[in-house]
Amino acid sequence: MSLSMTGTVVGRAGEHGEDASLTLHERAGFRVIGHRERIGCHRRHWRDVVLLERRSPAVT
Repeated sequence: MSLSMTGTVVGRAGEHGEDASLTLHERAGFRVIGHRERIGCHRRHWRDVVLLERRSPAVT
């Protein structure tokens, strides 16, 4: 479902920074807007989170 179909102006996502996931999001129109370092611990490893955003074409 597209952002405009749901009435959403901005879509946001947070990813752990794996290349395949970032590539998938970028192909869907998301862009990197930030990077949070060591935001959470998963299986004894600190993880960074990449913040992504996609704006609806309705936003001018």
